[in-house]
Amino acid sequence: MTLADTFKERLYQAAGINDETLSGWMVAHDIGVGVTKTIRDRNGIPSAEKLVAIAAVVGRTVDWLLGVDSTAMAEINEIKKSAPAESDEFVYIPRYDVTASAGNGSYVDNESPRFSMAFRRYWVTNYLRTSPKDLSVITVKGDSMEPLLKAGDNILVNHAEAGKDDGIYVLRLEDRIVVKRTLWKSSSKVEIISENTAYPAFEFDGSAANDLDFEVIGRVVWYGRQI
Repeated sequence: MTLADTFKERLYQAAGINDETLSGWMVAHDIGVGVTKTIRDRNGIPSAEKLVAIAAVVGRTVDWLLGVDSTAMAEINEIKKSAPAESDEFVYIPRYDVTASAGNGSYVDNESPRFSMAFRRYWVTNYLRTSPKDLSVITVKGDSMEPLLKAGDNILVNHAEAGKDDGIYVLRLEDRIVVKRTLWKSSSKVEIISENTAYPAFEFDGSAANDLDFEVIGRVVWYGRQI
């Protein structure tokens, strides 16, 4: 059973609902119809903000909804066992088999890291000024971020930097994972920009009544390219 399956099963159990009543339940509790699409139609997991809201309504913890008390923790422990031992000189960042599309976007299931990439500990600590546990590596797909980022580039994502600052970010738009430049117009409105001018920019307004499920996953702080 995947993490998404566990979440759906536990949500339905705690709320006393099913596929047919999910949409009405989301509307009644002011969580949003877009979350219904994520859970029921795409077999996905909502954003952290939506998870917290759902947990508050059903009177359970987010950990319980995700099954972290059992299945998920077992998977995490297995990943830790298989990771290389860290050294004084290097830290090992998980590399996920996930593509952040720089074009039309792509669906991302719940993934486990395929392997780890070594980065110098001094660079992570003194230049990125972050913890290795907040970093992950994924791959770019598509051409809309050219010439800055190209298809096949590995990008290092800092999940601790998921706020409302301008820069190059990995974002989740509904069930699509994309890498784009963000330009915040206000606390709720952001312009999402491609480097390639062939792709038009567009705006997301979190205060508007719409079905778009939006999440900032993390800031892109490095890229690597094979020549």
